[in-house]
Amino acid sequence: MDARTPNGWRDVALIVVVGLVVLAGFIIAEWRQTGGQPGAPLDDVYIHFQFARNLATGHGLAFNPDQPTPGSTSPLWAFLLAGIYRLSGTLFFPARLISACAFLLTAVAAYTLAWRLLDARAAALLTGILTAASGRLAWAGLSGMETTLFALASLLGILRHDVERHANLPAFGSAVLFGLASLLRPEGYLLFALALLDRWLNLWLQRENLGSWQRRLALEAGAVGLYLGLVAPYLVFSYATTGYWLPNTFRVVSGNVSYSPLRYAREYLALVFLDHPLLMLLLPVGVVALVARRRRPWSLTLLWTVGLPLVNAWFAPRLRHHGRYTMPLVPLHLLMGIAGLVALIAWWRKRTVRAVPARRRWTALAILSLVIAMPVAVWWADQFAWNVDNINDMQVSLGHWAAEHTAPDAILALNDIGAIGYLSQRRVVDVVGLVSPEVIDALQGKAPGWEQDVALCRFLSHQHPDYAVLFPNWYPELTRNRQVLTPVHAVQLARNTIAGGEEMVVYQPRWPYLIAPSMTHPLEADLGGPVRLRGFDLSPEGEIAPGSEMQLTLYWESLTTMDTDYKVFVHLSDKAEQIRGQDDAHPVGALAPTSSWQPGDIVRDEHIFVVAPDASPGEYRLLVGLYDEATMARLLVERGPDAGGDRVLLTHVRVNW
Repeated sequence: MDARTPNGWRDVALIVVVGLVVLAGFIIAEWRQTGGQPGAPLDDVYIHFQFARNLATGHGLAFNPDQPTPGSTSPLWAFLLAGIYRLSGTLFFPARLISACAFLLTAVAAYTLAWRLLDARAAALLTGILTAASGRLAWAGLSGMETTLFALASLLGILRHDVERHANLPAFGSAVLFGLASLLRPEGYLLFALALLDRWLNLWLQRENLGSWQRRLALEAGAVGLYLGLVAPYLVFSYATTGYWLPNTFRVVSGNVSYSPLRYAREYLALVFLDHPLLMLLLPVGVVALVARRRRPWSLTLLWTVGLPLVNAWFAPRLRHHGRYTMPLVPLHLLMGIAGLVALIAWWRKRTVRAVPARRRWTALAILSLVIAMPVAVWWADQFAWNVDNINDMQVSLGHWAAEHTAPDAILALNDIGAIGYLSQRRVVDVVGLVSPEVIDALQGKAPGWEQDVALCRFLSHQHPDYAVLFPNWYPELTRNRQVLTPVHAVQLARNTIAGGEEMVVYQPRWPYLIAPSMTHPLEADLGGPVRLRGFDLSPEGEIAPGSEMQLTLYWESLTTMDTDYKVFVHLSDKAEQIRGQDDAHPVGALAPTSSWQPGDIVRDEHIFVVAPDASPGEYRLLVGLYDEATMARLLVERGPDAGGDRVLLTHVRVNW
């Protein structure tokens, strides 16, 4: 707010009223869609709640109690919520209230910044009003997440940076604000780096008027030290717990190879255009107009507006959750669009004879802008309501299901850890890696699909969770394999607007990699040197009728690493060597290929086959072995039963009518 005008508080009140009206519209839409069940529009909200609850109850900065991890990208938000939980014992409504207040204050901060940049009350007021009417930013304002608080801290930091730079003051105030912003969102690190670049460039251009360089450098170093003093503890915590300086999210997001910078750019520009179609068309004009100004308070604003999406497009080219990582740029986009509008008006006034009074002109422009903005806000309110409904119907309901149907000490392997982990209060293995960073290394370099599913199956076998709650479309090979996962419960969304898939399924697992196998028929047969058959189970045993199904479970041990993916053959042969029952398959339905085995691995491998319906009564031999599908060459039995042959006789099976 600018002290030069007595209308400042009146402007702020108008901006706040507009913001409250928009938030009220969102709440009404949510109430109608969810049947009066308010909730979070994103599962990540509950991740913050879980960290906060563990902090407040003495279990550390951890998702799983007493297992510290830098899985939170917003440690300051977690600590703030932890304090609230200690005082109130609740999180949802206080978190939503704080994010809503931050949304309103962000609109006021945008008004203040616009006044400083454009030096025009009407343009500044329009910036504040349209920020308060922004549907995408209002989505964040009712999310209960840190997004709007980060937007507020970043705008205040930019404002303070400009004041300090213009007056040649030490950058202590902006360093504190940028430090707080960095603890709210890791994008704050980039903002501080851009602020340093802008400030040091300005100091260099004014070097002849700055006096003692030694004193100036000492002050600048002090500001940097102040910033590092704020952010360093969490960076050190991250390194101490994972061996990496940055939170786990950086490794998870930057490891996504399925999105390209070009696709990110297209989707990002589409979102920006949707924020306010008219002003976004004028945004390039506004950028040119700001650059042309003699004073340069716009420099950090422009660097931040351009730099954040560029860095995201290069290092994390996936625009998730309505572009929420770039939502703090919405006020700046609107500001630049209005700067373009101001430049267009100035150009038009020079070329027209008839002058329109400024008050009437800006009133008309404000009405037009709101007419454009409000339908967009209504659309975002509908999206918010559906998002909340989706999370309530899927993740929240599954969290309650897990609390009711799993043992208190059960371990859950999860796609989305937030609501299920928070509401069930079960320990989790995060298959994405946000709070289980060891999975990041396990899946490093694995292409989505079969290769990734093979690695995840191996990883989860060693973690041995009691249940897996997954999106089948994320891990198609793993979730369709009934040797490993058996569905026990599922939730489907009729209209999915925010979840990672339309269906999430609870599976009961039988992990194939074992530590101490128990089998009914132990034996030892070494095949070709790299593999040992440790034994088997057979069902049914005794006599079996033709056309009946048999289940054979083999237990393999890896003696060395292998480059070849060997295939298992199971033959039920008669005395004439005619095959009367057969199954050929890679181990565990190709989820445990022999090329992925490590020395010492023990793998449970199930095969189901049908005895030929026309099989004659008599005794049959059950034979198994391994072969290279490319050459059809079998591994020879080097030790144990049938040494020297290319197959192992397991037992005799009697077929009878």
